[in-house]
Amino acid sequence: MNLKISDLSFKYSSGKQVLDGVNFQAESGKCTFLLGANGAGKTTLFSNILGLLTPSFGKITLDDADLSSIKPREKAKLLGYVPQNVFFPSGSAFDAVLLGRRPYIRWGVTENDLSVVEKLFTDLSVEDFAMRNVDSLSGGEKQKIAIARALAQEPQVLLFDELTSNLDVKNQADVLSFIKKLTVDKNVITVAIVHDLSLALRFADDIAFMKDGKILRQCPADCVTSQDFKDTFDVNADVVEINGKKTIIYED
Repeated sequence: MNLKISDLSFKYSSGKQVLDGVNFQAESGKCTFLLGANGAGKTTLFSNILGLLTPSFGKITLDDADLSSIKPREKAKLLGYVPQNVFFPSGSAFDAVLLGRRPYIRWGVTENDLSVVEKLFTDLSVEDFAMRNVDSLSGGEKQKIAIARALAQEPQVLLFDELTSNLDVKNQADVLSFIKKLTVDKNVITVAIVHDLSLALRFADDIAFMKDGKILRQCPADCVTSQDFKDTFDVNADVVEINGKKTIIYED
């Protein structure tokens, strides 16, 4: 399966151009990370994919199906989204994940809905706090519940907006490792906005560099160069390998 964005542009009614001829693609079973400074247009790109904003030009397709032609309820079954700031109504973690079944629920929660959610808690190894109040969960636990809620939609695409921004160092690595595994296990398309460049090099399969509303370059993580960081962030950094893993070292 392939998510493809072709010549996508977007401007607000004020005339401000935010996206300018974006070309991008992501494949199932792979983690594609989107890197760029604040204001580069990353979240706006996600909003266009989700249908929250309408492109001025270009199109977004999922296996050649134009997403703009798909009804909202059906689109919610295809696209799972975990925003930067996750909100849960007061209640159990189980109920929070059950909210992800809303696209399928018409007259009430079914046995199948409950079964899907129960299986997610087992598959994601979070069954120990299924009945705990979400307010009592740690940042890393809440993040996993947010991911489970998105997976409850049984999507083909997962979008994560700055998924590590509110986590400590250990939880950042744990969550990214967790996401990489589920991307392969469930063969979904994963696109994530990440700000930690070293983590991106470690966990991404492909990386797209974004600046001023454009994709400067998209390539396998193994092909990233120091010039990519210079062009995107205007920083001098060396891409090096330590213990078999790539990272970056900033120059003075």
